[in-house]
Amino acid sequence: MESIEETKFTHEDYKNPQEDFPEPTLGKMVASYLSKENYNRSAQRSKEREKNLRFYPSSLSQSDRDIVLGMLGYIGAPQRGEGLMIMENGTSFHNRMEDIFEKMGIMVAPELSLKNPDLCVSGRSDAIIWNYFRKEDEPDGEIITLETPDGEVIYHGPENYVLLVEFKSIAENGFYNLAQKKPKKEHEQQLQLYFHLTGITKGIVYYENKNNQKSKEYFVEKDDVVIKEVTTRIKRLVDCARRREIPKADMVPTEIGAQFSNYKDLTWPNPNPFKFEDLFKTDEEFNKAPEVPF
Repeated sequence: MESIEETKFTHEDYKNPQEDFPEPTLGKMVASYLSKENYNRSAQRSKEREKNLRFYPSSLSQSDRDIVLGMLGYIGAPQRGEGLMIMENGTSFHNRMEDIFEKMGIMVAPELSLKNPDLCVSGRSDAIIWNYFRKEDEPDGEIITLETPDGEVIYHGPENYVLLVEFKSIAENGFYNLAQKKPKKEHEQQLQLYFHLTGITKGIVYYENKNNQKSKEYFVEKDDVVIKEVTTRIKRLVDCARRREIPKADMVPTEIGAQFSNYKDLTWPNPNPFKFEDLFKTDEEFNKAPEVPF
């Protein structure tokens, strides 16, 4: 047992957490901390984007306006801590699945480096695993080379020996509303962009229900028509950002996409004016945030 002199803390080190996080409950303190940290990181990224435009594949689900504002470094209003904790859960899901794939012996790489100067793309893919759809007599595909974000060559060989897996955690209502044969359009577009950037031609969009961990998966093959549609849009938005031309809003503030826009306060300064029926709502009902649809 360590001596008392070597202990890490004593009562003399005490500092009331509410000095830094003046909130009434621990949960609100955590949410406040996450919101401030995220805002500070966004401010730092904003400075970096002043020098280098970047398009992030995960932003494909956003409006043209939001994407260009993000590329130009606009920060937007601080995000709610509760929403950030939902995203943290999504990250934990990714890490858990990659750990399982590694233990199963099917993992090739937990992520790949994705870069394309023409599209200003800088990002990372999700997991790469061995292609269990491949037939024994199937001819070898085109030779590709895949690198990790650290620059290590992780795979060199025919493209049809590996699969891209894109993980998506999704709320229960969204999970049970997924289509039977195809993933959500924006998620297929993201995977098609990865095909274009890596040379891989097959992959899976893997959804997990946040409430009960049930899963749905969709097999996706390379589609040059979709890739053309996606890359044309990205080039148009990159051109807008280079000319510092911000697209007009393409939705009204009551649409679900507008409610979850990072820049709704900038685009619609007063989208929800006070209504007569609000007089009869409790504080909890009035301040309740809309349910996250993804």
